[in-house]
Amino acid sequence: MSIAISVKLLEIHAEKLVEGELVKVQMQTQLNAPSGPVERRSPTTSVIPFAFNINFVPASGTLTFHGQIILNGNQEDLDKISKDIDDKKPYLPALQVALNHSIATSILVCRELGLPFPLGIPQLNSKPEEEKEEAPMAPSTMTI
Repeated sequence: MSIAISVKLLEIHAEKLVEGELVKVQMQTQLNAPSGPVERRSPTTSVIPFAFNINFVPASGTLTFHGQIILNGNQEDLDKISKDIDDKKPYLPALQVALNHSIATSILVCRELGLPFPLGIPQLNSKPEEEKEEAPMAPSTMTI
């Protein structure tokens, strides 16, 4: 399976809710994909909408991105990916690319606003639900 994955941001909303220096701030990170129906633009191109959010705790800022994950490949592979997504089985390589792109963009936006920015890029876990262990709460968490 050879799929080319790219990300296009359509909307960026960011705001700093407090003035001054921020100390002891934690971030909650969330990636929702698909955030709508998977669109087939051609036999070799599919588009998966996604939303990415960062909320700061205590409430000092928020970032929200809406975008598209664009998949290019052969028709059979894209049909399989679309069917898996319809069956609630995410295509992890596409989600990881969207997450990496969103984190990198959020670093730039946070720097401009004077907000702390996320360090490190979380990795998606590909284990089935029954095999997942309870992870301790970290300053940066992700929900899929």
